[in-house]
Amino acid sequence: MSTYIAFLRAINVANRYVKKEALRQPFVALGFENVQTYIQSGNVIFETAAPETAALEQQIEAKLAEALGFEVPTMVRTAAELQAIAASEPFPAASYGEKSVLYVTFLKAEPADEQWQTLRGRADEIDEYYLQERELFWLNHKHMGDSKMSNGKIEKLLKQAGTRRNISTVNIIVQLYLTTE
Repeated sequence: MSTYIAFLRAINVANRYVKKEALRQPFVALGFENVQTYIQSGNVIFETAAPETAALEQQIEAKLAEALGFEVPTMVRTAAELQAIAASEPFPAASYGEKSVLYVTFLKAEPADEQWQTLRGRADEIDEYYLQERELFWLNHKHMGDSKMSNGKIEKLLKQAGTRRNISTVNIIVQLYLTTE
């Protein structure tokens, strides 16, 4: 059995409220084991013998649509992938200001270079971006409300679904659920 983490887009926002147990049940119904959720923003940790994350994403999306009545774009990462993401230091320490916050946008696939360069060209004094395969690291220097960018705009520029988490959330998931692997 391997541990995986599913990052679900747009859970508990925009009238798409789902209780933790209702979110957990579709994963249990798929036969996954040790299913746990972390906070109510769509982070589900589970174990399965299935080796292919793309196939897992499709299975989970179909089951969630059936159970919840709406589509839920799902990005799955292995425990090792999430540990590597948490350990990443995409920006030099000197880049961080007093109010800087690092976010990770989990993407379905690595974007085409043209799409990435378009987003990268939007970096400014408030936002910096770094792409690492299927993860977009987003360093915000002020407050998200001051940013000209949003998750929706990033999805449009990169032409794919993604879901954003604060690096603190990523680190806590690694510490609480993945420390034995």
